[in-house]
Amino acid sequence: MVKHFVMFKLKEKSHENLDLDLSTLMDLVGKIENLQMVEVGVYFNKSERDYEIVMTKKFDAGTRLTSFFSNPKHLRVLKTMPTFLFQPYRS
Repeated sequence: MVKHFVMFKLKEKSHENLDLDLSTLMDLVGKIENLQMVEVGVYFNKSERDYEIVMTKKFDAGTRLTSFFSNPKHLRVLKTMPTFLFQPYRS
């Protein structure tokens, strides 16, 4: 089993943007083969250093995660989320 975590910041913090982005992310559920689980958590705070959305995905193998990155449905989601800064957490 492989889990993939991604943390996002919103360009503009608003409930409307948050709702739009959450529905876009959750639209992946049940539409990509081998994506076993998706969880999306929200932390809506005023601190500039906090991430507002955390997404966890679970796959049965690392190769499934690799194929997820190039999946057309995943790529379409990336293009339709203009409110994200796309700043994943890097340790």
